Amino acid sequence: MKYFAIVLIAACLAACDYLPKNATLNLSPEQISQLQTQLQPSEQVVVDALSTHQFVALGDAHYYPGFMPAISDIITSPKIVSQQPIIVLEFGNQNYQDYINQYIKGDTVDESQLKQVLRETLYFTAWLGDGYMELLQSIRAINQTLPDDKKLKVLLAEKHFNWENATAESWQRAASSKVDGFYDTLTPIIQSNQKAILVFCGFHLLKAAHPETVNQQNLSLVSRIEMAKPNSVFTVWPVIQNVLYDVLPNSGTAKIIKLDDNSVLADVPFRDIMPKARPMLSKINSKDATLQSLADALLYVGHTKRDMTFSKDVMSDEKWITEMKKRVAIIGGKLETRFNSLLTDNHIK
Repeated sequence: MKYFAIVLIAACLAACDYLPKNATLNLSPEQISQLQTQLQPSEQVVVDALSTHQFVALGDAHYYPGFMPAISDIITSPKIVSQQPIIVLEFGNQNYQDYINQYIKGDTVDESQLKQVLRETLYFTAWLGDGYMELLQSIRAINQTLPDDKKLKVLLAEKHFNWENATAESWQRAASSKVDGFYDTLTPIIQSNQKAILVFCGFHLLKAAHPETVNQQNLSLVSRIEMAKPNSVFTVWPVIQNVLYDVLPNSGTAKIIKLDDNSVLADVPFRDIMPKARPMLSKINSKDATLQSLADALLYVGHTKRDMTFSKDVMSDEKWITEMKKRVAIIGGKLETRFNSLLTDNHIK
């Protein structure tokens, strides 16, 4: 009985280490001043990274509206466009790849179908903001100024899925193998050495400290790529932590902070600035990992705040709202609970 009590206490202490705590960042005034000088123009950092890495992965944060415009500006900037990287997007199902090929080239297409590229994904509730469609529109616009052999190409990363005949079981199978699908999509690019920019939610980009010790199903997409091809991905984590806002100027221009050995933030434990990430870090055997070990840089777009408001396009589309309700009822669980909360927040019955 005594042994059991000791084990139980130990287990509770271990669990407590991963309960949400207050974020902390203890920097001296000198370090804060130094950090502010380490903000660099985002375009140039990405250009430099593409010269030394096959992939640059730009992290998005769902419902933080500042990131997609910043990522769009990077991707469509002249220095990036001239390098012709393939743009690989998390937010698009491959059922629409042929359509996207035509749309991005500037061909005449039914532009009302563009929203279906986002809506027919597994996690369609993640792409309800305007920024995702606007990124695709920006790439189409820049391509219309370029000759055919210089146009950017877009690859949709999510494997084929059809909502028309979806069941809870078919959705769960697809969701549980989602990262496998991403990796399969990228495999030909990895093998070809073609340069690419990946646009994915930040947690798909975190590099496990010791990926060989982690269950493959828990590995991020970037960790999977790095295991196959070490040092091939330059990752840029989106800054959404208030403790970083407290020490960085609220500029309207996106900047990148490289987490090299000179960075003030390099040795800061990730769990300290984002306590809610502790369970995820535990899954990848990286509970004590520093910012530098998990990412190569930080994307800072100013003091952007989470905005759970639906876009006007969504609010005015009663048919789509009804369809979303139907789908989340199929999925159930936390996603259904969160979505129903979103409906309430947006005053939708």
